[in-house]
Amino acid sequence: MGTARWALIVFSVGALVVAAALALWQIRAALLLAFASVVFAVVLLAIAHPIEKFTSLSRRWSVPISGLVLLTFIGLFSVLIGTQLYNQFGELRQKLPAALEQVEERLGVKAEQLLPNEGGSTNAASRPSGLRNGIPDVMGAVRSVTDKIMSAGSLLLNGLVSLALVIVGGMFLAFDPTTYRRGIVLLVPKDRQSQADSALRECGRVLQLWLRAQLISMGLVGLLSGVGAWAIGLPAPLAVGFFAGLTEFIPIIGPWIGAVPALLIALSVSWEMAVWTAVLFLAVQQLESFIITPLVQQQVANIPPFVVLFGILALGLLFGPVGVLVAGPLGLIAYFLVTELYVKDTLNNTPKSDSSE
Repeated sequence: MGTARWALIVFSVGALVVAAALALWQIRAALLLAFASVVFAVVLLAIAHPIEKFTSLSRRWSVPISGLVLLTFIGLFSVLIGTQLYNQFGELRQKLPAALEQVEERLGVKAEQLLPNEGGSTNAASRPSGLRNGIPDVMGAVRSVTDKIMSAGSLLLNGLVSLALVIVGGMFLAFDPTTYRRGIVLLVPKDRQSQADSALRECGRVLQLWLRAQLISMGLVGLLSGVGAWAIGLPAPLAVGFFAGLTEFIPIIGPWIGAVPALLIALSVSWEMAVWTAVLFLAVQQLESFIITPLVQQQVANIPPFVVLFGILALGLLFGPVGVLVAGPLGLIAYFLVTELYVKDTLNNTPKSDSSE
């Protein structure tokens, strides 16, 4: 009887664990948006704290003011260089197809041949043509365009709704972070609540340091890339630098993504320009890896690159592009919590920063 009861308990616990895992899987998108709201709240609080310090305003006023400061900065940026940036991105949009065609001609490969068709083949000749026996498949073309428009509209709507949820959720968190932190702490056993509260406070501090360092890195990489593109005569240097700075937010693979449009544009000019562009981005990448990042992130946890790379891959497969965007801060928090609460506390072991091997 005792064995049967023990088996029933084990089965019940296992069923509850599986049910909880399935429930978390179903709400994984909401959990990711909730974490994005936390990151946005950290940004608001990073602006609100100096306002509170120098003006003696309460949190009730400093958070909305910090939001206005953020919107004002975005507005000023748009007014000062937004028009020029828009024109240069338009230039990029016009030049990229021609650049791709020139690359295809020089390599002797068509882009369509690299994309699998419905049967899994990569031969462009095996694709069904829009013109069969001289009769254009108008309905098929219309259906294809309609599907693309509907897909783009749905994607845009989902993106806007997600952005609104992140902003509103971040505002709520920034207004009263203590209440939400206490709510999480209450879920922990009493003898560990003090440690949990301290860990959550440290998570906020680490996130602020990481965001500050990331913004500095993005600004410097964008500046160096833009100035370098202008110096070598690459078209649309402002757009090239801006895109390179934005993609710097994605760890490890971001700088390589940022170099793709610049290299395509350079190939449309000449092979020499492509070589100079590759040298430019390699130089900027080396400066970012060995000088900029170590200097600006010396107070932030140093996550092993292997963990970051496969963390980006896992989050990208689970959550798509949004998962890739939040892979940096989410990986940082996960690494920090594992190190502080498990490695140092439970195992009573302090990880070494340098290996003797």
